[in-house]
Amino acid sequence: MQGDTLELARSQADATGDIIEVRDLVKLFPLKRGLRFWKEPPAVRAVDGVSFTVRKGEAYGLVGESGSGKSTIAKLILLLEQATSGHILFEGRDTATFSRVNRRQYRTNVQAVFQNPKASLNPRMRVGEIVGELLMLHEHLDRKTRNMRVADLFQLVGLPAASTQRFPHEFSGGQHQRIAIARAISTTPRLLVLDEPVSALDVSIRAQVLNLLGDLRRQFDLTYLLIAHDLAVVQRVSDVVGVLYLGKLVEECTSETLTDEPLHPYTKALLSAVPIPDPTRRRVNLPIEGEIASALNPPSGCRFHPRCPVAIARCSTEEPPMLWVSSTHRVACHLVSGRTMNPTPSEVHS
Repeated sequence: MQGDTLELARSQADATGDIIEVRDLVKLFPLKRGLRFWKEPPAVRAVDGVSFTVRKGEAYGLVGESGSGKSTIAKLILLLEQATSGHILFEGRDTATFSRVNRRQYRTNVQAVFQNPKASLNPRMRVGEIVGELLMLHEHLDRKTRNMRVADLFQLVGLPAASTQRFPHEFSGGQHQRIAIARAISTTPRLLVLDEPVSALDVSIRAQVLNLLGDLRRQFDLTYLLIAHDLAVVQRVSDVVGVLYLGKLVEECTSETLTDEPLHPYTKALLSAVPIPDPTRRRVNLPIEGEIASALNPPSGCRFHPRCPVAIARCSTEEPPMLWVSSTHRVACHLVSGRTMNPTPSEVHS
C-alpha cells in the first residue's frame, strides 16, 4: 500500500508541480542514557508531525521562535539529518528510498544558503575556486569553462568578475552572502533552502540581499524555502507562510492573508511585535509572556496554551487538529471554526 501511495504521489507531483512535500515529519533527538532506571532515554521532539508542500516557482516561508524546529526541518530536507518518521518527497519521490546516485543528484537540485556564510568559505582558497568546486564536482567542467561560469555568477549577484581572485577575508558580510548565493545557484538547483540568510546582516545590507534573492527568483524561476525568525523578512519574500511553534505547524496561509487575517493567537502575537511604518495604522497588541516550553517535555494539548492569553480549558488537554478555513488557509486552534476539506492531491495518505 505504501509503495502504491508513493507512486500516486509521484504522478500527482508531476501534475501539480510540487517540488518538496513534507508528510507527518518527526525528528527526535534522544538524550544520552544517564540514569539506570530509564527504560528508554527521553528525547527532544524537535519536529513533531509537520506537513507542508512547496510548489514549483513558489517561495515558502517557515517562521517561528528559536527552538521551534525551523532549522531542523531545513537539515532534514538537505539530508543532513535523518527523519525519525514521516516522509520528504522530492518531485513525488521519497528521499528515504534514494540510492547513492539519487542522493548525489538530489544535492545538485537542492542547494542551501546559511546564516553565517563566512564559516563555509575556506579562508585558504580564493572565492572563485570555492564557487567553482561545485561545478567541478557536479558538472565536471574544464578549468577555462568553469572560470567563465564563475565570473558570470559573480556578476549575477552584483560582484565584479575580477573579485574571484580574492580571498574570503577581503569581503564584507553582505558580500560573503552574495558569494554563498552564487555558489548555491551554480548548479541550477530546483530548490534553494535559505536558512536565516539575512539575520546576521545590517539592515541596509539585508534589504540589498533580499532584493537580490527576489531578482534571481524571477530571472531563473527559482523555488525557495525560507527559514527565518523575522516575520517581516518572511512576509516580504514568501508567497506562502507556515508558522511553527515548538515543533508543530500551527498556521499556514498566503503572505497577504497572514498580514490581514491572522487566526492563531501565536501568529497574532508575532505580528503585533512587527513595527508598522505607517503611524496612522493601528494593530491590536497581543502580548505573550514566558519562554517557549522545553521540547524535551512539551505541554499537553495545544503546545502554546501555557503562554496563550485567550486559552480555554480544552486547550490544555486536547491537541487542536489542523483545520482548513479556506482553500489556502489552515490553522490549528480550538478557538477557530474550520472544516476538514477534501485532501488536495499532495495530501493523499495511505
